[in-house]
Amino acid sequence: MKKILLFLVCLVCLALGQEQENSEPTKVLHVSTIPSYADIYINQLHPNHVKNPQATSPEFITVTSENSQDNEILISLFKPEFADTTIRVKLSAKDTSYLIVSLRPNYDKTIQEEQEKIVKKRHNRNFGKKMIFGSFIPFAVSAISGGITYYQINKANDAKKKMENSPLADVKKINEIQKEFEQHRDNADIGKTFVNVGISLGASLLAVGVILQF
Repeated sequence: MKKILLFLVCLVCLALGQEQENSEPTKVLHVSTIPSYADIYINQLHPNHVKNPQATSPEFITVTSENSQDNEILISLFKPEFADTTIRVKLSAKDTSYLIVSLRPNYDKTIQEEQEKIVKKRHNRNFGKKMIFGSFIPFAVSAISGGITYYQINKANDAKKKMENSPLADVKKINEIQKEFEQHRDNADIGKTFVNVGISLGASLLAVGVILQF
């Protein structure tokens, strides 16, 4: 038993050693801008600024073989009222490289208006996604209410059958069943209301969310 455990420990140590040898050294690029809070798009020559950026300055960016090539990484910066900037950064031999960019102000009103439209459209898209996900809540409430409504309708039907099969002379029992029937019927009506409201609200949120994506 001890020999088996020792053998397993050796295998684990060997696997960990090979993993460390095969893993590439992690490099980081620190991107900062003047002014701060510029959108950072990585490895995109002509990024679609309507889409959310991968990061916002200042930020540490992990450099991988997927977003870099030949020890270089492409950084595109976007900030309203400033000129778009794209820089191909040559990484240093150290683990951490630093990039500080002073953004050039843009005084062209036409370009500024276009940038504002881009930011507004991005916000609309993000808000639309939230509305699409939010629509699942009223749909879920509607589905649960539908199940409850179905259950209450069946109970009301059972109570109705009991009344029809009860002796007419047993007035007390008939009144009890009548109350039970009315209670289940009222609960079913409330459930139907929740179903209709849930479907309407969910469909409205979904429709508006989809519209905001365009």
